[in-house]
Amino acid sequence: MGLVKKWQIEKSNTIGLLDNLVEVKDGGITTAKIADDQITDAKIAAHTTTKITVPTSKLSGTISTSQIADGAVTPVKLSFATWEKIAETTVSSDTSYVEFTGLDINADGPYVLFADILNSASADGSYFCFVNNNVYAPDYHNQVMYADGSTVAGTRIDGPVCQWLPAGDTGIAFIFITRDCGGFYRYISLTTGHDMASVQVKYYGGGMTNPVTNITSIIIKSYETNGIGADSYFVLWKVMSK
Repeated sequence: MGLVKKWQIEKSNTIGLLDNLVEVKDGGITTAKIADDQITDAKIAAHTTTKITVPTSKLSGTISTSQIADGAVTPVKLSFATWEKIAETTVSSDTSYVEFTGLDINADGPYVLFADILNSASADGSYFCFVNNNVYAPDYHNQVMYADGSTVAGTRIDGPVCQWLPAGDTGIAFIFITRDCGGFYRYISLTTGHDMASVQVKYYGGGMTNPVTNITSIIIKSYETNGIGADSYFVLWKVMSK
């Protein structure tokens, strides 16, 4: 094809010279082509016949599903991680435990368990958050702080206690479940319970004496017969991947 001569470039309608470099004459506007390196509306208007208007609703900082191509918001379309529900159950009849299996905390990250419990037993009782099918209380330790009226106190006991309820009363708990960087199962449980006239707030924290390689199951257990009454409700979340 041969060499392209300078005079051929200078006479071309499709290519040109800029600082002795060949460029394509594509009609594009760049700061390099503007004397003061500033692109303004006035300069653009002089070189285009099409004006693009962006509705102010698109600049409001809100996104509705109607503005997404398929109308669906999915984790992939979000720029942050959030919580994903992985299990939910409402107890159909009185029982002593509720179990979540098939878990993998190494892959999922920390869990959050919400527990809304009715103590349908005939006695007051504690509720325990066991893992990996190990329900031997001495393998766990727990510290509790509680507020009851003007009394604030605490104690340390064996067993992963996550709630305590008088017979016939209800209470809720948010339980944060982790395998820490040392490999230990640790949890925090924020609770409230009792009848409203004598409502208490309790804060439990503890875990297992020995490290674990994973957490694959969670058991919420009462040692009182039928300590978890019908209509008790549980939801388990994990960290949703980006």
